[in-house]
Amino acid sequence: MDDEAEVVTTEALNEFAPQSSSSTSLPPHPSSIGAARRFVRTALLTSGREELADDAELAVSEVVTNAVVHAGTRIEVNVVLGPVLVRVEVEDGSPHQPRARRYATTASTGRGLGLLNDTAADWGVRPTKTGKAVWFELAPSLSWTEQDSSERDDAASGSSAKRGSREGVRVVLLGAPVLLYDAWRQHAEALLREHLLATLDDGKPEDAVQVHAEASDALALLDEAMPVPPPTDTPADALAAALSPEASPARIDLLVPNGSRRHFITLDRTLEDALERAEAGSFLTPAVQPELRELRRWLCDQVTSQCLGADPAPWAPREATSIVSIDVALIHLAGWDAGSITGSDRALLAVDDGGLIVAASRAAHVLLGDDSAGQSLEHLPGKRLVTLIPHRFREAHLAGFTMHLLTGNGTMLDTPVTVPILRSDGTEQSVQLTVHEQHVAADGRPVFIAEFDAVSAPQ
Repeated sequence: MDDEAEVVTTEALNEFAPQSSSSTSLPPHPSSIGAARRFVRTALLTSGREELADDAELAVSEVVTNAVVHAGTRIEVNVVLGPVLVRVEVEDGSPHQPRARRYATTASTGRGLGLLNDTAADWGVRPTKTGKAVWFELAPSLSWTEQDSSERDDAASGSSAKRGSREGVRVVLLGAPVLLYDAWRQHAEALLREHLLATLDDGKPEDAVQVHAEASDALALLDEAMPVPPPTDTPADALAAALSPEASPARIDLLVPNGSRRHFITLDRTLEDALERAEAGSFLTPAVQPELRELRRWLCDQVTSQCLGADPAPWAPREATSIVSIDVALIHLAGWDAGSITGSDRALLAVDDGGLIVAASRAAHVLLGDDSAGQSLEHLPGKRLVTLIPHRFREAHLAGFTMHLLTGNGTMLDTPVTVPILRSDGTEQSVQLTVHEQHVAADGRPVFIAEFDAVSAPQ
């Protein structure tokens, strides 16, 4: 895909509701390739998205060809039209995912995945009940056009100010989580440094430096617009900061120069690559909590989509799953004995450096309402600690947890603090919480031990 047409789309269809969709069912016959092309082109032309029709035809023909040749089942083609993006899914009855292979340049097959990389803004494969669906997303160009300089009404304020100009586009971030952003930014800087050093060794140092410069430019633009949260030196300060109106300002304006538009694509893709390396254990920087990953995707999608004319969409984090399963987490903690937790008479939880509960005492289950006669104590292990924290404090918790892993700052460590915690029935229980940090002897990986004591409600 040409650089001038790239766009971040990782989460965009979730952020922007589809305007319409259409589907067709085709037989496993070569004639279905042409039928799929005509169906997709018609859907785009009738919706006024003709600028994407050629790329869509080319991409869908490759995916449908693969389904005809390798699946031999009926093929479902679905076109989803969003305000900015177009998503095409091709579903067949084979569970086998397509794989990139090495073929000669004269071969008549095997280039479909490479073509998707060149044509689509993003693509992937998801399993279905009967097989799989190969999807790809297309988006308009991010290059500057005369049309972009026309006056647009500001959707967030109703004013007649220009959102676009020849100098740049004013992007509006609604409800941005400042505390979470501050932790994400410092984590992103650490990842970018390690990514630069790693990619310098890949054989193309000029490319590595260019990528780092573009990603750093996008990060600097965000930093200029985001307010700086006040420092917190005590648990009480941290709790107060979480509830402050400054923690989630209603609106933040960000001016994106025209030459920096595509740098947010670079930032998104570079950090995703760096996170995959961190999760594989090849970086010193720790892996990130899922909410921080989602924040990065939201920021980059907001900039990119608004540069293309979409309206602002507020920050609305979804419930996120853990990075790893508890089985994997326990393998990482090989050498650590959970017996001191599970056998304790006190209400104790053990949490790994990914924020996953890896052990709990019976008293902790009782305190959280998860204990009954004859019930096995398997409810807490495998859950994320953040799910026990009321929503109003979650972003502050995630920010503090991330900052501790990055810098060693332990504001909440070894200091009793009274906080609310969620029980299994959704009610809140005030507890005195004390968190201690242990290190596994094998590799120094931390385990956090949280001790709870119930606090009676005032009469």
